Amino acid sequence: GFKPKSVMTRVGQLTFDVPQVRGGGFYPSALEKGTRTEQALNIALAEMYVQGVSTRKVTDILLINPNTTKSITDLVLKTAKGFASKGTRLRALTGSFGPRYIASRAAYAIASHAALDAYANDRGPKDAVVLACFGDPGLAALKEVSPVPVVGMADASILQACAIGNRFSIVTGGERWQSMLEEFVANHGLSSRLASVRTVAPTGADIARNPKAAMELLAKGCRACVEEDGADVVILGGAGLAGLAAKLKPMVD
Repeated sequence: GFKPKSVMTRVGQLTFDVPQVRGGGFYPSALEKGTRTEQALNIALAEMYVQGVSTRKVTDILLINPNTTKSITDLVLKTAKGFASKGTRLRALTGSFGPRYIASRAAYAIASHAALDAYANDRGPKDAVVLACFGDPGLAALKEVSPVPVVGMADASILQACAIGNRFSIVTGGERWQSMLEEFVANHGLSSRLASVRTVAPTGADIARNPKAAMELLAKGCRACVEEDGADVVILGGAGLAGLAAKLKPMVD
């Protein structure tokens, strides 16, 4: 069964049918009585995504890396395959023009175009698209033109962080990303949930080339987020850092 739930948003009141699960309760629970912001809905959708709750069958997933470094594309694809459910088919595209790594606003703008170009020229099957670049250049435009769901790495990360904790921090490579990611979080209306953005000197591309050299720097940044900034969730941001979270965890706990 279902029960109706009304949520007050910036565009007025919206009503949703919240599904009843086998235990008798209703899921997602984030849509609680008295909720008056669409942010609760965003967090609930992220929680449902991670839990695998969906009415849509997703078999073919396209990953788009909007920079031109194929080794990062390969890294993200390899990491994604380790988490994909049985029967999921993953493909990955690399930007055909633009920066080798995104570390500035100018590079971000060009990468947005490259992401759209990669999507427009792809003829393969896809039930969903993942924008494989933390910071999500071109995400809104891709959502506008794509008939299938589009998920951004940063977008999904910060919403999931809000679903599992109170305040979150982001650790990434490249000093210019600090202000860019602070603005990204602010545009989602989540500045009050952001404990900090900490960057390390090596860029994501540098870290991808030699991850061992950056491990202690990343671990130090993660520990500072918890001990000094008050974060209870830390996001390791950057496609070039894919797969490092599990290796860093013992160094941070």
